[in-house]
Amino acid sequence: MHRINDILKIFYLEKHCSKCQATFGCKNEGPGCWCESLQVPLETLGQLRVQYENCLCPACLREYATGAVESPGEGAGGINISLDSAGQQ
Repeated sequence: MHRINDILKIFYLEKHCSKCQATFGCKNEGPGCWCESLQVPLETLGQLRVQYENCLCPACLREYATGAVESPGEGAGGINISLDSAGQQ
């Protein structure tokens, strides 16, 4: 079992969610990462990158993808930035 975990570490980095601190596997923006299957609005992604230092775990990112939570720029106390259609500030 340890060998399988060592092999998986080659493909996935162990990270801690910047929002909830949960541990999860990440391909560090590499092709085939689980996060590619989630569709998060471009504006929300930009706001998440400003608010958080690193990746979010599947559960937290899914909340933003499904609209279960407001994007960081919405509501009181959120970060308010504007992005153009190319995702630039």
